[in-house]
Amino acid sequence: MNSENYLQINKQTWNNKVSIHVNSDFYEQEKFINGKITLPQTDLEALGDVSGKRILHLQCHFGQDSLSLARLGAKVTGIDFSEEAIAKAKALNEKLSLEEIGRIFYHLIQRRGFLSNSRKGGSDDGAIFKGNAKEGKIGIDDTLESIEGKTLGSYLYEIY
Repeated sequence: MNSENYLQINKQTWNNKVSIHVNSDFYEQEKFINGKITLPQTDLEALGDVSGKRILHLQCHFGQDSLSLARLGAKVTGIDFSEEAIAKAKALNEKLSLEEIGRIFYHLIQRRGFLSNSRKGGSDDGAIFKGNAKEGKIGIDDTLESIEGKTLGSYLYEIY
């Protein structure tokens, strides 16, 4: 077997594994899509706070770990030699971007900081809702305090 043949066989093997891995329970992709950081605890401890760091993730496979790092605030570039893996990573990133945007808007508009959160009758003119501690309703001031010093990704991970 020559080295060119070996590389093609290896690449095809990894191309074939993508769909198997994506659909396996091991990667917990549904939980990941719904906000779970699926990096192993040992990796999280070894890396520490990645917020604001630039990370090059070699052999990123279909990108789930790279996207977990991005959720934690890192600027991540993932590379892999499997075309199938890169295609899946791009699709997953696009899906998550839409999911994340949806979560952000839902959270900011429906749950925190706007008059519509007060659940009282009347028109919603988009006024900022200050909260009502007696009723246990969170407003913009509490929201700002709870996100101080956090990345958006880590904050959203905490609340979902």
